Amino acid sequence: MKEDRRGHNGGPSLDGSTAASPNSSPPEEPDPKEFAHISRWLSERNVRADKDKYTGADGIDTAIGVRLDPRVGEPAAGRDYQPNNLNHRKGLEGEFGLVNDFARQFPDHTIIEFGRKAGEHGPDVISVDPNGKITVLDSKWRGADTSISPSRRAHQTENSLQSALQRIGLSINAAMKSGRVSPEAGATALENWRNGNLTIVTVGTGNARNGVIERIAGDERAVVHPKRRP
Repeated sequence: MKEDRRGHNGGPSLDGSTAASPNSSPPEEPDPKEFAHISRWLSERNVRADKDKYTGADGIDTAIGVRLDPRVGEPAAGRDYQPNNLNHRKGLEGEFGLVNDFARQFPDHTIIEFGRKAGEHGPDVISVDPNGKITVLDSKWRGADTSISPSRRAHQTENSLQSALQRIGLSINAAMKSGRVSPEAGATALENWRNGNLTIVTVGTGNARNGVIERIAGDERAVVHPKRRP
């Protein structure tokens, strides 16, 4: 028997149900308009000076000095968390700015987790849209002018992807329990999670620019942005 991606070997998953069977329906085809929007967002991020800022009075003030859009919720490590390492602090600033920009550009998505402590494994940002589609963001902070290419995309190895999937399952369940996502969206997101259907977006932050979109549907992985030149 082929081992399930989440390491359950066909047994119970994190939400107490069973993994998808080999006879389950094929994954939904990617929406070209959805990827066009994300692609455009990645391409334009580096030219928008205010992209990472939230200035509203209702923002969440954090110890590292980045005010969060209230739509993103509380960071996993708490608003008072401050990494001791300067590079980790800059990385967290980039992640907070990224989640602010994502919430503004994609208001239909619900951020269900971000802002964990430095050194913890898993995606930087996890979101679910009203249709239960899962999007993972990974912030690649760089001090030097750098373009993020497909060779630098997040979760390339099977171990890294499996670790991400474990965290995603836990986060979806927690978001359903807290009421942050609706039962309908949460149930569909869990189905997508069990089938290994998600989008990973690796985003340049700091002085890094551009990014990579990778669509994962079960065992199939495909970089959909940037497009490969003929």
